[in-house]
Amino acid sequence: MGKESYTSSAGVFPFLSLPRTVRDKIYQYAVSFPTAPSAPISAFLDNRPPFEFRDRGHPSANLSILHVNKQIHDEASQILYGETVFPVRVVINESRTDGYEPQTLFEVQYESPWEEVGYTWKDRDDIGEFCAVNFIPRFATHIPDSSTPSHPLPSYRHLIKHIRLDIIDKRVYPYSLKEYHVPTVMQTRIKKLLLPFVHRLAQTLGPDAAKNATVDIKLSSLFLYKEELSNFQYREEAGDETVDLYTELIETIWPFITGPWEYNLDMPLQIQKQHPKLVSQVFSTCDGEYGRMDVEEKKGYQLLDVAEPCFWAMSEGKMRVTRKLQSTARTTARRTRRNMNFQSRY
Repeated sequence: MGKESYTSSAGVFPFLSLPRTVRDKIYQYAVSFPTAPSAPISAFLDNRPPFEFRDRGHPSANLSILHVNKQIHDEASQILYGETVFPVRVVINESRTDGYEPQTLFEVQYESPWEEVGYTWKDRDDIGEFCAVNFIPRFATHIPDSSTPSHPLPSYRHLIKHIRLDIIDKRVYPYSLKEYHVPTVMQTRIKKLLLPFVHRLAQTLGPDAAKNATVDIKLSSLFLYKEELSNFQYREEAGDETVDLYTELIETIWPFITGPWEYNLDMPLQIQKQHPKLVSQVFSTCDGEYGRMDVEEKKGYQLLDVAEPCFWAMSEGKMRVTRKLQSTARTTARRTRRNMNFQSRY
């Protein structure tokens, strides 16, 4: 078949006359949007590595095909958002204060291509609150001045089909919550810690898209990583203590299996090999407790307050909770005294 068979009388290739299956194959090459690989757990030993949506040097990052015409734009968008794996990262830490008024504080950092938010929960509070991700609770940030739209735009998020969720537990606890004398109220909250972010992700995608999406959940733990490097054989033989620690890890990620999406679960190898039935047992227990939870308490996780003086704002294409710097000497001194009282457990 000659070349002229594929050329219209106007000298323009009749792309839209191709079968849709063929056009979709071309879109896959044209709008390939690779997701950056998960950061290794070792990268979280001393800091929080940058969150990357994609390999910015990839030659397929040019999305000019979306500007050709409306039909091509709509068709290519379905491929772009439907086949791209969108990353979401949740980093968990915990601090304790010693002294006159000891206190336990859970800290969570939630990052996605469209949002970045921190979350803190103290043992004296009925429920936690959102805060700036760089103010948890020891640092402050500037007021963002960028109003560029987040990616993907809200009008396209209903096309998203695949989420990769990395849950990084940075707690390197030597004992379980019970053995470390963490207050009972905080022991029970580990099961509810990530509930606010389940709602945020579901709301971001929208009800219809969330039902059709698949979330790949991967749990990484610094505790397991360090045990594997140093004294893994002891941990294999530790019996009930090991079960308690593994149970806490499983309870931590449980909220994300309650979402409307399908999910795939990637658990650490230690848990899978040593206690293969533990995950389903813990999930079943948590499901039962959630079913008995008061309706008003469930609503509370969907309508969390933002810490004062923090607020939502656009910055670098994302919605962020941001903290306005305080300029008065009194406020600075008060914040310094308060923050000096916080000492990380590790």
